[in-house]
Amino acid sequence: MSVAGSRENLVLKFLETAVENISDGVIAVDDRGVVTVFNTSAEKITGLRCSQVRGLNIAELSGSSALLKALYGDGGAVRGQVLNLGDRPVGVTRIPVKVGKKESGMLIIFQAAGKMRRTDAKKARQESPSHGLVAKFRFSDIIGKSAMIEEAVRECRKYARSEAAVLITGESGTGKELFAQSLHNESSRRDGPFVAVNCAALPENLLESELFGYEEGAFTGARRGGKQGLFTLAHGGTIFLDEIGDLSLGLQARLLRVLQEKEVMPVGGQRLIPVDVRVLSATNRNISSLVDEGKFRADLYYRLNVLNLHIPPLRTRLEDVPALFRYFFERLAGPGRLEALNITESLLENLKKYMWPGNIRELEGFVERYVALGEENTRTHATFHGLLNKLIGYEVPVKKPNGDHIVIELGNMMDMERQILAQVSGMITGGKGEMARVLGVSRTTLWKKLKELDIHIPNKDQIG
Repeated sequence: MSVAGSRENLVLKFLETAVENISDGVIAVDDRGVVTVFNTSAEKITGLRCSQVRGLNIAELSGSSALLKALYGDGGAVRGQVLNLGDRPVGVTRIPVKVGKKESGMLIIFQAAGKMRRTDAKKARQESPSHGLVAKFRFSDIIGKSAMIEEAVRECRKYARSEAAVLITGESGTGKELFAQSLHNESSRRDGPFVAVNCAALPENLLESELFGYEEGAFTGARRGGKQGLFTLAHGGTIFLDEIGDLSLGLQARLLRVLQEKEVMPVGGQRLIPVDVRVLSATNRNISSLVDEGKFRADLYYRLNVLNLHIPPLRTRLEDVPALFRYFFERLAGPGRLEALNITESLLENLKKYMWPGNIRELEGFVERYVALGEENTRTHATFHGLLNKLIGYEVPVKKPNGDHIVIELGNMMDMERQILAQVSGMITGGKGEMARVLGVSRTTLWKKLKELDIHIPNKDQIG
């Protein structure tokens, strides 16, 4: 064998080894469509063996394999196309191979979307001026030990293991975005971007261009070269659509198409951009009622509400208020200041006299005012009581869980039962025995219900 021939064989051997050891699936077909290369990664992704396909025409093989049919498509060139095949999204690139001017076959390179997602997301963050699209909060940042908030956290952790859309409901100021960021940071998309947008903060035409992007010249004032939309920036990660109930019907139709097709059409554009994004949405409105009134599309509601997470208002978990006060105070005033001002647990118990209609956001504002004014007297805490009394004096009327009355939010039966048990447990001074008596059920029934709802109530007696 000549030196040239030996070198050529060495190069071919090197290329074969390289193709066999890369993590992407590689299929090569000749000018007749016959499969000549089918590497190990292609076997793993498709579930087919090289011996089953090599030497056969790929068009004929497509008849027995939906994945091969999708990978080959129409045989034309594509780059970075996302194929959604059941629960296995796959990214594919097809490159025609030419020797001189003659077309000699095609190279098909593909990979599972999880790997593609991480790669593309990292590249997007490096290249994009909006590289700060990250979620700051985690579940450890959620303050509270009440049964209701612990149940919400447990439920949200379960949702982090899924890829399904989540609709987060709750009043303004309850911390819906805090839960959304925590969910993202515990999901498989944690290395991807987290993009948050308030759907009520922008007019319809501006929100459309922000969500989906626009091409150069799409409208007067459009940026030269166009602009990436938030869905494109969120590729490989999570997009959080806050105040989704305020979205116009026109934008609802566009959003529905994006969720169904997993493709975005920029304003003024002619090309579809594939996106791999998990959608979290939030609202303080009753979307079901909006559907009945014709103000929200039912099909979009069902797409967004695959998983539902409700964040309880602060008035239903008043036992968490002292801990929240301490958290905000130490964050603003610094560690050790609570002790320096003689702020005790008994003092913080006074915060439960107010129902906090503005929820955690209102409580945070109260702490900011207190820190800004400073405490006049560390023995009587005149400033603290003055601010709190002013709040109570101007309190927005809400039904209070006092005496023999509790207030629950309308929801499914399990949610309402959970609210009842959580509030009653905070009102009684005895243990589960007294709780069972107040509710008019046996101790066994109460124990079973607490276990069913996974509610943990500290024992104040020897029952249960």
